[in-house]
Amino acid sequence: MMRQPGIAGVHTVTSSNSMRYAFRVSKNPETRLLLLLQGIAWMAQFRHLLSPEKDNDIRITEFEQIDLAGSEETATESILQSVSANRYTAAQQAYSYEKQFETSQTLLQASRHLVFLKMREHHQMKWPAAIFEDYSLVSPEYRPHLLATSMYYLRGEGHPNSTVTERAIDELARA
Repeated sequence: MMRQPGIAGVHTVTSSNSMRYAFRVSKNPETRLLLLLQGIAWMAQFRHLLSPEKDNDIRITEFEQIDLAGSEETATESILQSVSANRYTAAQQAYSYEKQFETSQTLLQASRHLVFLKMREHHQMKWPAAIFEDYSLVSPEYRPHLLATSMYYLRGEGHPNSTVTERAIDELARA
């Protein structure tokens, strides 16, 4: 997603999330094996779609921790402002946020809130939902990386509210 933001990156996350969920709830070993094989096949297909010629050379493994000044709330506000202006900066901050505030859910909760306010089409809901659902399943050492990549498709504070949100706000103001 960081190298090639777009639909193929979205579907790598949402597909693996759905396969993981189906695998977890299935009791049939053959079905689970089929889901595992399907997941591998889809990831190979997505890798083909995300060809190296298009890479912009961003490497999440090269992120270094930066000190985020202030509280979790202050850092969260800064990150969600950065999402709208510079996703790389937001990703760097989110990576550092997870390292600095480890068990905090403040950024995830604020990000979830923005999904409902800002999303304009269904992929802007599906992708963060998959990231947020899988977050707790990822090893703690890799959570900073997952949180950083989530900034590449999230809509931040600077993005306009969705039309539906604006209509609801207008209706509530008249009530």
